Amino acid sequence: MRTIEDLCDRAFDAVSYGFWIATARSGAPESAAMMDAARDEFSQLLARLEHELGDREFFCDAMSVADLAAICYVPSAGAMRISMKPYPRLEAWTHRMREIECVAADHQRLKTALAGAHDISTEFEGPDGRIHWRDSRLEWPIRRGFLDFVAREFKAGKMMFPPDAA
Repeated sequence: MRTIEDLCDRAFDAVSYGFWIATARSGAPESAAMMDAARDEFSQLLARLEHELGDREFFCDAMSVADLAAICYVPSAGAMRISMKPYPRLEAWTHRMREIECVAADHQRLKTALAGAHDISTEFEGPDGRIHWRDSRLEWPIRRGFLDFVAREFKAGKMMFPPDAA
């Protein structure tokens, strides 16, 4: 359970963030390559979840934090134009999860919120136009070779970090 929750919190979050920040910054020269890199890595993460799920209905003996963490990211495959056909058990799991009342309600809240968004950047940017970066979200584009993208964002003052402890 902890392994899958960590995979979602770190890897899926970072890859998803990379994809959506590249979408929000579609004018950046790296945006298409960043989206492709994110799709590729997201597909690899889906394959890992497919393997971890195996023939079970949930990632553990019963629904757990692992399932709740994963359902936050797996459906993004559709928005990222990644087919779920290579992951039939994960696709069936997604349908099972969406039948759970709290998951269905959260999914509906997300659809309603996104329907009002005219531009994905509005979902990322604060009132001052800066975007919040943290640990793996910052590490992913650097690890994937998009250091110039990160440097331009930083130099333009478009990054916001958690406040200092002082």
